Amino acid sequence: MRGPTTAWFGTVSLLADFVYEGARSITGPLLASLGASALVVGVVTGAGEAAALGLRLVSGPLADRTRRFWGLAIAGYALTVVAVPLLGVAGVLWAACVLVVAERVGKAVCSPAKDTLLSHATAATGRGRGFAVHEAMDQIGALLGPLLVAGVLALTGNDYGPALGVLAVPGIAVLLLLFRLRARVPDPEAYEREVQAASTRSEPQAGDERLTSWWGSPTSWGLQAFGDGASATPSVMPSRGRWQSRSISNSAKVARTLKSIVGARVLCPPWQLPASCGGAQ
Repeated sequence: MRGPTTAWFGTVSLLADFVYEGARSITGPLLASLGASALVVGVVTGAGEAAALGLRLVSGPLADRTRRFWGLAIAGYALTVVAVPLLGVAGVLWAACVLVVAERVGKAVCSPAKDTLLSHATAATGRGRGFAVHEAMDQIGALLGPLLVAGVLALTGNDYGPALGVLAVPGIAVLLLLFRLRARVPDPEAYEREVQAASTRSEPQAGDERLTSWWGSPTSWGLQAFGDGASATPSVMPSRGRWQSRSISNSAKVARTLKSIVGARVLCPPWQLPASCGGAQ
């Protein structure tokens, strides 16, 4: 479920960028057609971007405090989906300016909650990979949206109503997908718990580990010197965080010779489990 769910989040982002990047591509000409000067266009679009970024300092902590990630994500996307088509029928400048800012406010509301949901969903598939797929699909939507708007404008003789109205279709698809995802996983933190449970089940049991304490002790070095002769020098190298002798065969011979004296479990060679070692002749 996690992999497909990550792809669905990417699809949500693709469709959402389809909507608001398509609208932003003609915001300036639209406001100008309603009588806005270059100064007004700059102020309105600048205010919208400031709202999209600055209000995240409010919506982010709010999402953490309320844990209503789905609700905030859906509310933010809904505001964008409603504001964009209405831009096409706004007959006065002030109304269009309000809708431009409202669309950016919707982005500020949904972004922190959406990113949190995506972070939970990519817990198992890999957050780097998940966010990379999400961002790639996001950019695809940012490319297709303006192209669609440009095509509709060319077909309708620069009529902004149909060009922005057609963006309601991917907008509605965004909301339907979000409701479907929320129905499947109402608690987004369940992704994290599922991964933690799987990790716990895969941990090795204590009885499955090999006996290595003897191998990394000074006793093993002495046994190696005993088996190699007086001139032997213990040569060790790291392996999996432990010190391991190179002269495995000589140490094994010493271990088999002395196990009957000091006990098989103590001198069990590290490449054997204690049970099999105890039964060796």
